[in-house]
Amino acid sequence: MAREGQRHPIRLVVRDDLERNRVTVLFRLLLVLPHLVVLVAFGIVAVVVGFLGWLATLFRGILPRGLHDFLAGYLRYTTHVSAYLLLAAGPYPKFFAGSRLPDYPVDLEIDPPARQRRFATLFRIVLAVPALVLAGTLTGGGSSGRGSSGPGVAHWAAVLSWFASLFRGRSPQGLRDLTAWSIGYSAQTYGYVFLLTSRYPASDPVAMLATVEPPPEDDARPWLANADDLRRSRLTVFFRLPLSAPHLVWFGLWSLVAWPAALANWLATLATGRSPAPLRRFLEAYVRYGVHLGAFLSLVGNPFPGFVGRAGSYPLDVELAAPARQSRWITCFRPVLALPALALAGALVPLLAVVWILGWFASLATGRMPEGLQQAGAFVLGYLAAGQAYGLVLSDRYPHASPLAVLRGKAQRQLSLLAGSGAAVAVLALVLAAPAGSTIVVGKGIGGVLLGMSQGRVRAVLGRPRRVVHANNEFGSYTELRYAGYVVDFQGDAKATGIVTTLARERTASGVGVGSTWAQVRARVPRVRCSGAPAVGDCHVGSFLPGHVVTDFVFRRGVVGKVVVGIVLD
Repeated sequence: MAREGQRHPIRLVVRDDLERNRVTVLFRLLLVLPHLVVLVAFGIVAVVVGFLGWLATLFRGILPRGLHDFLAGYLRYTTHVSAYLLLAAGPYPKFFAGSRLPDYPVDLEIDPPARQRRFATLFRIVLAVPALVLAGTLTGGGSSGRGSSGPGVAHWAAVLSWFASLFRGRSPQGLRDLTAWSIGYSAQTYGYVFLLTSRYPASDPVAMLATVEPPPEDDARPWLANADDLRRSRLTVFFRLPLSAPHLVWFGLWSLVAWPAALANWLATLATGRSPAPLRRFLEAYVRYGVHLGAFLSLVGNPFPGFVGRAGSYPLDVELAAPARQSRWITCFRPVLALPALALAGALVPLLAVVWILGWFASLATGRMPEGLQQAGAFVLGYLAAGQAYGLVLSDRYPHASPLAVLRGKAQRQLSLLAGSGAAVAVLALVLAAPAGSTIVVGKGIGGVLLGMSQGRVRAVLGRPRRVVHANNEFGSYTELRYAGYVVDFQGDAKATGIVTTLARERTASGVGVGSTWAQVRARVPRVRCSGAPAVGDCHVGSFLPGHVVTDFVFRRGVVGKVVVGIVLD
């Protein structure tokens, strides 16, 4: 698969505002019929032109500009019609007549012709087979006017979006983003087949949706932390199924107990508005274990997982919010409300199977999992985990179908792929200063970020921030780098003066972090001092004197809601 960090010659551009006209939504299938007729007619022409372009590229090493422009226009028109049909866009598209098309809310940017290798051109159809299989799983083929191979992920998302748009007059962003990713990957695949580019399609959903505004962050909604380094052991890849057998047996036995526990959790939450702590811990471990096992089995992850579903023990891990009150109305109707998410999850399972099959061959050949496939598989696992958490009454936040919400940025705690030796030295210092397994080091830092780090070194550890805030307070100017689950403060100069995390997987050496109780903090954190009540109190290590470093465990509703390591300014 293509390297996701590079600019792809065929790029998806999404300018959709999510607004939908209920009347056109209701009659969408009828309204799109004229476009489908035109699409089929031009599709026949495109096949002929594509064959001529293949012959020309074999001899000249580059697709002639006239043929390129026609095929690019046809591909854009196909994208417009697919987006309209699948409710990823609202306006009625313009017809294609072999000329340039106006912009559309879901559109493509296509680079001019470039030279291509003749050997790869000769075997283009054979090389495209894996991408065609994946594209068929996403779009089913029929939506693009290229035949019918059964419904794909985008079709199921469109059905759900149809009902939602009729009711609300807006398309849910999660379903729109999922459909747009499917359409974009299909467009890149057929652009590769038609020789518009020699670059292989990029299956990474986050990279595909680069022009889309991410959904608002909601720390109460489960999401997937992906810290996989893509390396694979060929031996364990080859024997992945037999190696997974003990886990599959154990997961089946665990499920026999988990579902009665889920029923008890539903009844208790319905009565009290809160999930009982013992049931919650048991079911959270079950959900995490399912993610770890699913990642190992599908080759989305590499290490052999543990059997207990411990938070932070695997490169791919679901982040679950701290315990909180849940709406009794939502809890009461949870079995019915969960049905759309269950249907979409069922549509995503074949995608995970395709990721496993393609990834198996690629990993055996190269010793690495293609990044795009790994990200696609991680998205499926993250959505399945979010749906499971909702169904098991661990959260009343509905699963978000947008890959940008499920994968909030890759590898926030990945230390093996750091960019630059300065960050590596800083992380090495953190590792040497902390007992093995700890990610919150009292008085020093959190998740590989140390007090005193520069912005560049912080970015090398955590990646590109979702938001950068520049403002002033009583101490002067400051900068905040905001990540999913982290905030890093820079007060005055360019050195980190505060690090905040709300992630349950970040723990001290003694296992204390977000979600820990008042008693656990007092018993396990040396030299800790607590004040206030357990419901909204505060436990800290260090002195609140100017220039001193304090590690603060801030409580919300009886458990740690966030952990702060910072320098006292006043």
